[in-house]
Amino acid sequence: MTNDNERTSILKDYYLEIEKIAELHSQNITLPPVENLPEDILFYLRIEMVAQTKLVEKRIIEIFEQRRNEVIDYLQVRVEETSNNIQRAKYNHILFILTKDNTYCQKVINFYKKALELAFSETQKEFYQLFVDDIFKVIIELSYKIKFKMSELKTQIKSFLTDNGKCRVANALHHTPTHAKV
Repeated sequence: MTNDNERTSILKDYYLEIEKIAELHSQNITLPPVENLPEDILFYLRIEMVAQTKLVEKRIIEIFEQRRNEVIDYLQVRVEETSNNIQRAKYNHILFILTKDNTYCQKVINFYKKALELAFSETQKEFYQLFVDDIFKVIIELSYKIKFKMSELKTQIKSFLTDNGKCRVANALHHTPTHAKV
């Protein structure tokens, strides 16, 4: 059995590892040894592991519907604790799926946009560059789903696509034969 200090330490160490994640679907997280961990810690770790995968609405609902309110409470705290915009977006995405509250969806879009801004900053270019396409896909999908900032989104995408070298999407479109469907 673990005491309160060990429990806190296990989660804090895990949170520090999550804070470094710059990818949308990470599988590079080391779980702490789960033997003898209390149920609540295992539950929190499960929420965190799901947040690191591709977020599929049906799957999220199946996994968390029975403890929906606990997940919502936990993620609302985690959104405030982390400074990682991708993690904030992912936590809000799960909150949106579980609550259907468009406010969470708007936060997802805004946090992913902040992550994109960081991705294109000179200091972080190498760090985020590989995940820009995935982030764009989620932003576009959710923006259309709730009709949020559509004209701003179109302007931003056009800007990213016309600034050569910014993302693989732009490079792919730039080098696509004229007869190919895009």
